[in-house]
Amino acid sequence: MPVISVARAAEAAAEQRAEQRELLTKLLQPLAGVEFFVMPGESVLILSDVCLPAPPSQGVHFPPDLLAALVELIYAAGAARVGVALRPAAGFPLPRVLTDSGYAALAESGAELIDLSARGTVRRSCADALSADHLDIAAPLALYDVLISAAKLRVSEGRLFGGAIVNCAAACPAFAGCDDEHRQRMLVDIYGAVSPDLSIIDCRSVNIAFQPPRLDCLLAGHDAVAIDMTLATLCALPPANIEYLQLAAQYGLGSHVAGEIMLRGDKLI
Repeated sequence: MPVISVARAAEAAAEQRAEQRELLTKLLQPLAGVEFFVMPGESVLILSDVCLPAPPSQGVHFPPDLLAALVELIYAAGAARVGVALRPAAGFPLPRVLTDSGYAALAESGAELIDLSARGTVRRSCADALSADHLDIAAPLALYDVLISAAKLRVSEGRLFGGAIVNCAAACPAFAGCDDEHRQRMLVDIYGAVSPDLSIIDCRSVNIAFQPPRLDCLLAGHDAVAIDMTLATLCALPPANIEYLQLAAQYGLGSHVAGEIMLRGDKLI
């Protein structure tokens, strides 16, 4: 039975780093803490959802101050090195994305900032082959021991386009050019090929256009299907209408049944 941890919290100021670390510690405690995912001497790659030169106040990506606190916790657990990977959207140079999003400051926390669009790829086979027999995945993902996905919840026009599984798409350069007919199936193939060890989703309301109001919490867990199922339910989106969730569950990549998902930590209601 997958466990999803919940931590209630309002937006924290960038300078309150200690509070950010405490929030993440609280979030990860029901999952046995960050030490369960990171062993001393291991290398950790954080797959970020930042791709646009947008400030954190617009609520379009995982907040950089919270990510910096996560990097600090990972190093405190004994990690040898930490990388933060991102894929800038087409037409936006990396320096502008890093500066405007606030992610440039992450270098001060000791994290290596990795532009996935400037690195090579490695070919991985797709066990379920819903969209292709193989996918080219960003090479840096193969160079780290632990993969953590960090994303901001984003909902618009009845669609969940910022969540645990969707964030994995940044690992595959072909996804950007995928047509709508195959996009949902490719998401499942990418998730099967990437499979983060831990996913953290920031649901805190920043911009009412992207986050439902009063949903001030963070979610974390290993099962990205269960996380997105929970997100869909919280956002009043029928999970049955989200094709990639149904497919991922059918092919044994996670749980999409509410009764099979165990919520731990703070109460959502």
